[in-house]
Amino acid sequence: MTKILAILAHCDDEVVCGWPVLQNMGYERHLLVIATQEKGYGALRAVCEGEGINLIEHSGFRNRFSEVETIKDDIGWIVEKAVEKVKPDIIYTHNAVGEYGHIDHLFLNELVVTKFVQHKEIITSDIKIRSEIWPKRIIKMEGEFTTAEMDVGFWDRCKSEYEKRDCWTTNMYIRRSLLTNRVRLYKNKCPQSGITKKKVVWLCDVSGWAFANQAAEIGRQLPDYVHTQVVLKFNKANPKFIYSKEDKVAIKKADIVVAMTPSALGFTDRRDKIITRLSGVRST
Repeated sequence: MTKILAILAHCDDEVVCGWPVLQNMGYERHLLVIATQEKGYGALRAVCEGEGINLIEHSGFRNRFSEVETIKDDIGWIVEKAVEKVKPDIIYTHNAVGEYGHIDHLFLNELVVTKFVQHKEIITSDIKIRSEIWPKRIIKMEGEFTTAEMDVGFWDRCKSEYEKRDCWTTNMYIRRSLLTNRVRLYKNKCPQSGITKKKVVWLCDVSGWAFANQAAEIGRQLPDYVHTQVVLKFNKANPKFIYSKEDKVAIKKADIVVAMTPSALGFTDRRDKIITRLSGVRST
């Protein structure tokens, strides 16, 4: 039987982010969750016991563990030991956008891909959810996609364990109906160097000069990326965005497109594989 190791950040991520593989009883399923010093840990253990998932026990961390520099090496060591112990055929983890931009999810994706992409098959979700809380980066990912149909029974059973303990943290924007038709499995085909030397386009509109200055400053702090600024104009008489052919080519070839203003966010929302936000701006 194919062995799969899911490496996820928090209690209930096994439901929200991990269902494409953990619902599949055709796998020998193993699960490593990093932040287990949470109220939901009892529910996590109940989920694993009820669903036949092997939970790898360890001395866990708290939410937002990726912000604590002193424990990053410890997390890397825990992940390596789990892979050595399980010897999985497939590793599953958070995707390159952190599903909804959570910094812990982004951290784990980069850690796992960098360490194991040359030696293991790595798959991730293709879940992309708007969030008004976390900064969000969207990367155009090339790879093989496979539709994953949600087992509604699995979702409901797992969720009920968290609801019994009053610790279901998933908010109203991450509900079952939103995920069902949007999740696919992605086989990473990315270099070991991760996301360095990618092309980044920073989008703003003519009223967003302050955001343009912010993009320029961020660009100076990220010398391994190629940065391009695109300023959008809006034609009110014939409602559409106006931009040059050169801008169109830059957007098409970009690996990452970041919307700096609400208008730019509305522009990106209407284009497949171009996504969304640097900070908590809202589409209006």
